[in-house]
Amino acid sequence: MARALFLLMLLPALGLAAPSLEVYADRTQLSFDERLNLHIKLQIDDPAGGTLDEPPLDQWSFVDVDSVESVSYDKRRRRQVKRVQRTLRPEVAGDLEIGAFTLRSGGAVIRSAPIKIKVTQGAAAAPQAPKASDDDDAVPDPTIFLRWEVEPEGPLWAGQQLYATLAVYHRADLQLTDLNTDRVDLAGFWYQDLTQRQPSGRQVILGNRRMVRMALAEHALVPLHDEGLTLPKINAQLRLSTRGILRRRSQRFERAAPALPLEIRPLPSQGRPKGSVAVGRVTLQATLDQSQIKLGEGAQLTLKTQINGLIQSAPAIKLPALPGARVYPPSEDTQTEARGGRLWGTRTQAWLIKPQAAGVLEIPGFQISYFDPDTGRYQVAETRPLKLGVEAASGDVAGAATATPLSEAQIKAKGPQLRTIRQAPRLGSDAPALGWPLLTLALSPLIFLIPLGLQAGRRRRLSGAEARAARQALREARARLGRLSAKQEGVYAALSRIALDYLQARLQATLSGLTHGQLRATLAARGVSEAQIGALITELENCDFARFAPASRRDDVLEAAARMEATLSQIEAALRRVEVAS
Repeated sequence: MARALFLLMLLPALGLAAPSLEVYADRTQLSFDERLNLHIKLQIDDPAGGTLDEPPLDQWSFVDVDSVESVSYDKRRRRQVKRVQRTLRPEVAGDLEIGAFTLRSGGAVIRSAPIKIKVTQGAAAAPQAPKASDDDDAVPDPTIFLRWEVEPEGPLWAGQQLYATLAVYHRADLQLTDLNTDRVDLAGFWYQDLTQRQPSGRQVILGNRRMVRMALAEHALVPLHDEGLTLPKINAQLRLSTRGILRRRSQRFERAAPALPLEIRPLPSQGRPKGSVAVGRVTLQATLDQSQIKLGEGAQLTLKTQINGLIQSAPAIKLPALPGARVYPPSEDTQTEARGGRLWGTRTQAWLIKPQAAGVLEIPGFQISYFDPDTGRYQVAETRPLKLGVEAASGDVAGAATATPLSEAQIKAKGPQLRTIRQAPRLGSDAPALGWPLLTLALSPLIFLIPLGLQAGRRRRLSGAEARAARQALREARARLGRLSAKQEGVYAALSRIALDYLQARLQATLSGLTHGQLRATLAARGVSEAQIGALITELENCDFARFAPASRRDDVLEAAARMEATLSQIEAALRRVEVAS
């Protein structure tokens, strides 16, 4: 009797401890352009929590997912109370049903009753709800699947770029929490990986189902030949989790993206130009950094080639021979970037051009033939001719002989150019006594020779300082060459300045403003051989060209400094041999 009484007293407590689930909608009929509020109330007392399984809501879209209105704790009954509101929007019109929700907590399983909703066609036109037996071919698997997607979808031309995406689709009410895929092998393609570091999913309507699409891999591809190419089959291991209000449940899946064959067509033969043909729209731009220069100076010609495709398919431009000008080998820079899922390639070429005569130097236009995949036609990108005006220098090569400084031997041979003093008339015995005028006349040569003596002394002092500077010129040049750095701004201009400063100190002559032709004549007059002069001119021209280069490597600067030091040492030896012989 006592035991039965104890059980009767315990029954209310057991009843109060049982979990509960309540699901209801704010209405049972609405129009297609209205929204439905779905209310869910749970009461649980399991310390481990519980799980709530939601039914598929394929005919509805979530307006506000997982909106928890309140979470409270009932101290008297020792249970947690959660209230959740879901706002839904119908995707189709007709008699729809929201299936049963299932709550699992403490070993108990509770299911809510299905809710029938009638959706009428309101102001907005609504598609009719499909029958349950309809098979939707657009969705290979209603839970989760993978596939390749390419753009453009139709047949491709050889060398035409495409945008390929490995995408995963899963139910909108589930979350993708884990993913492992095979390595993507893209043999036969030139490609650039465009995959985002943290890809995000977005809801899409696929057939009559609402699913989440996420891009697992994105590539810009260019087929390297027109033979059969296929995007490979990709195996994947995935984990999906429920969007549970309480404890989540998860399940593993194994899926595969089927291989996707691509149809690649060769470029049409009709109308195809001779030579290399780029694939993609091409633009050309040619510019000169100066339109007018002086003889002996250089101008930079820049040619920029841009293609909506693979830049390697566009041939590099070769500058034709320019009569009356020296053209140095070009610098070249190639870049590839992706914008909007498409490749854009840019090649920049730069030439240093040094005219050899005054006048107008004409640079012909450039052109590249290309095939435009969008129009299926061959076209030509071209630039207009450019003109470079060249002014004559202040002293050209023809006047080099007159502008050449005199050598020391020539100066000694000529001697000082003094005016001849006329002899004074002889005085007869009957000449009157001159007194002070005669004394003044006798001292006048001394008065004239005093400034000459002072000038000669000053010349000797200056010649001594210049001689010391000449003897130390090579040592100073070597020290300055050793201090050059690749990080130094204008390093090649400094290298050229060191050479000219050495020559000015060594020859004791002003060389600023001389053309290379005049410099050649000056050195030849001092006994420097043609080979040594040619080596110096080559190094100076190399410095002029390197000033137009994008950047200077440390090894290049060290090699240029070493060559310049060897050239100056040879010229120093030649000058000393001439001085000893004289």
